[in-house]
Amino acid sequence: MKKFDSFLLSIILGLLLPLLFGYIFMKTFYHGDLPMWEVLKSILRTPLFVKLVLMALLPNLFAVFITNAMERWRMCRGFFVTILLYLCLSLFFI
Repeated sequence: MKKFDSFLLSIILGLLLPLLFGYIFMKTFYHGDLPMWEVLKSILRTPLFVKLVLMALLPNLFAVFITNAMERWRMCRGFFVTILLYLCLSLFFI
């Protein structure tokens, strides 16, 4: 077994990376007066939220390619599970 080839570790990272990346993305490109929570509540009612979720999944997709290239199959599966989870959740907002 390879070091750091953990399914649970990749699930935890896969759940946290999109949240962190989405927050950084919103802080970088939103320069309005409303607090971040109010902006997210207003975006939640529009198709823009799905685009934000898909943008936030980019680090997970990158992690899948890296773990696949390093042949860490358990981590690759964990990142795939979290990607599918986020995609299923975003289908409710289309």
